[in-house]
Amino acid sequence: MSTRRSGSLVALCLLGVSLIAATARPVAAAPRKGTEILWDKWGIPHISAADHPSLFYAYGYAQMEAHAELLLRRAGAVTGSGSVADGQAAMRKLGLAEFLITRLSEGR
Repeated sequence: MSTRRSGSLVALCLLGVSLIAATARPVAAAPRKGTEILWDKWGIPHISAADHPSLFYAYGYAQMEAHAELLLRRAGAVTGSGSVADGQAAMRKLGLAEFLITRLSEGR
């Protein structure tokens, strides 16, 4: 590889890294002190917070606490990985994996 070509490759990599760093979103900070979630007897969260970022952080936490399975299932549906998990669970439930393994081992 020539020096000129490797220099341009390094410059291109640095440009890519700087663009990624410039467009990266900051990680959500922990909520301020005094932010609290109180759950009533019906499972409804009541959130009190000093500022909006703390309120939204606590709201997301409460949603995940109350509906973790639903949110993860929706995320899996959006990314396409949900069908893989559902298919594997269905195969285990119906015993299809064992059936296929025995059929293939028999040579049919």
